[in-house]
Amino acid sequence: MTGTLDLTAEPVGSALVLSLSGVLDHATAAASRADFRDEALAMPAPGLLVFDLRDLDLATAAGARALDDLASLLRSRGIACRSVVEPDSPPAKTLRSVGLDAYLPMFDTVEDALAAAAPGTGQALPSLRPSTRPSTRPPTRPPLRPPSQAERIASRLAEMTREVLDERTVAAAMGHVVDAALAVVPHAKAVSVTLQRPDGTFYTPATTAEIAVELDKAQYGSGHGPCVDAADPRGPAYTVSVDLTRDERWPRFTSRALAYGLGAVLSTALLPHGAAGVAAGALNIYTERNLLTEADRVRALLLATHASLALAHIAQLEARESERTQFRQALESRDVIGQAKGILMHRQGYTAEHAFEVLRKASQDLNIKVVDLARTLTTRHHEIDREIDG
Repeated sequence: MTGTLDLTAEPVGSALVLSLSGVLDHATAAASRADFRDEALAMPAPGLLVFDLRDLDLATAAGARALDDLASLLRSRGIACRSVVEPDSPPAKTLRSVGLDAYLPMFDTVEDALAAAAPGTGQALPSLRPSTRPSTRPPTRPPLRPPSQAERIASRLAEMTREVLDERTVAAAMGHVVDAALAVVPHAKAVSVTLQRPDGTFYTPATTAEIAVELDKAQYGSGHGPCVDAADPRGPAYTVSVDLTRDERWPRFTSRALAYGLGAVLSTALLPHGAAGVAAGALNIYTERNLLTEADRVRALLLATHASLALAHIAQLEARESERTQFRQALESRDVIGQAKGILMHRQGYTAEHAFEVLRKASQDLNIKVVDLARTLTTRHHEIDREIDG
């Protein structure tokens, strides 16, 4: 299902009520990410952000993850987050299915969410007009155990796998991969994917920030850098620098990265499967210095493996589509040649074999493909007749 996501912000004291309507999925969440953050990060801290989700037509797990990513960012700034959903509605079930309600408490009404104690004050925040929606939530509900970090990462990888297998283009599939990397590598500031074209040049089909594209291009232009090294099938399985200020391998890239305030990089090779049509490439994670860990390297390896599987899947889809296209073209060519033979047989009294031999010899003499000559004969035979008669 496709659609749009509309956002409406209403400040209430030190709180902000962000009403969402339409479709909350990966695409709409990604398109609205800047609006989410601009509204939320403008809030004074401490504060409260209430997501009103009652008017959503659809909320997918990927959309819920986008809210989770934003809520994590806000909590690090001392801003509490809550949600308002209709009890047992599809959005409510989606939030619970991914364990998000453990981090984003759910209320039946905006009034209820605002009436809870304000963060750090013990006082209720100013309320909106009294709600006309009755509360049907059970008075008691056993708290859920928040999922562990390992569980959240496993859930995010499983979700990403489902997402990439639904895509039919490289850019769309790799978009899911870079978003997942930004979510599961704690200190990642920017993520990109590097792929190699058949002519050997590199390009960036997906990224979470333009700064990553600039850093990738700097490496493509010079031919030196972590992502170029990792993407080379003859190179290492991964290239890492936890502190670029102490690394002398790529001076031009390093100076550019440090100018952007990024002091560490991890590039993990995608698994090349030339027979399957999968291009060589790398998953690139940029962050501040001394923040990359061994756990991050393992997560990047898992993500790169998923990216490789997605590329192999899309290559198979493209191969099947190419075969179907060639088959259709073959059928069309056969039909056109058959029509041209029929015209010659009817007009000249040739047999089928003689008619085809005439077409074949004419194509050789004129240096034109048989099918193109046949197409000309079938579409312009009346003009040819007039020229002969004239």
